[in-house]
Amino acid sequence: MSRLASPPPPPPAPHAAAIRAVEFFSGIGGLHYGLEDMARQLRRASVAGVSAINDLSALPADVADDGGGGTSAGASGVASDALLAAAGDVAVVAAYDINTIANSVYAHNFGLRPSTKSIERLTAAELDTLATRHGVNAWLLSPPCQPFTVGGKQLDDADERSRGLLRLVALLEQGGSDEEPAPRLPSSLSSGGGSTDDKGTSGVDRSGGVRKVPELVFVENVPGFEGSRCRGRLVAALLRRGLECWEFLVSPMQVGLPNDRRRYYLLAHRSSSPRVHPLIHDLRAMVDGFPREPPQLREFLEPLADEAAASAYAVPAEFVLKRAGFRFDM
Repeated sequence: MSRLASPPPPPPAPHAAAIRAVEFFSGIGGLHYGLEDMARQLRRASVAGVSAINDLSALPADVADDGGGGTSAGASGVASDALLAAAGDVAVVAAYDINTIANSVYAHNFGLRPSTKSIERLTAAELDTLATRHGVNAWLLSPPCQPFTVGGKQLDDADERSRGLLRLVALLEQGGSDEEPAPRLPSSLSSGGGSTDDKGTSGVDRSGGVRKVPELVFVENVPGFEGSRCRGRLVAALLRRGLECWEFLVSPMQVGLPNDRRRYYLLAHRSSSPRVHPLIHDLRAMVDGFPREPPQLREFLEPLADEAAASAYAVPAEFVLKRAGFRFDM
């Protein structure tokens, strides 16, 4: 039997700009881990010579819906140069959260202790310093979901827990230079249809905000955020600062994970033609290599010795049935 030849060494990774991120509302670091895991997967895909994400222009009409059943014309795909840069040098260099217990877990997981400074009190100078001294060019945000969840009061921007997010939005709205171009906004995002003034916004004072705009912004939240006033202000600010926005309302079930938990995601990146793409509701037409049907939960659980042992861990039926109208997300 002939010996198999040794596989050739992987090709060198293509040059990619480093991603240096700051994580707001960091918790125990879910977005931090996700960013690093995405970079690992993209590197593996690059070595294997395959594409992890298909071109969005191939999506059927019922996947990317603009409200009229159409798709995003001329979509270039989420796998843009900005996103694929994550296959290079990725690091989260700063994080913010007021929960000291979560911060201890974060420090244990990543060796970085988040700041407990309230995001509501962050200044443009502080964020610009992160950009100039530490190379921060990406913002990761998972703001409080209570103002938007269907189980709450849905107070949106009137909820005090939205203040941190709105502070970051305000710093984007107010910042910039007079030379920045002002992209034309969709009518749903313009300020009452007002004309754009000579500062590139619809009557927004740009003297007190950030001047170093991130190249990438990623936001996670619950269903309901996509129709909120907070989202409207955020997307309008990103457009005005030259970022192209992709939005998703999707479930892990679509990529083979047994967790029926829809979430809203926004991915924005620097673009020469900033615009908002239609909301995407299904990942299955975009992602290669995932099973179309998720495995059952029992495949993730350790086997028990007998039925008696299993019954000791069973949730009594009355506790499940009395919440028949509640989605357990499983």
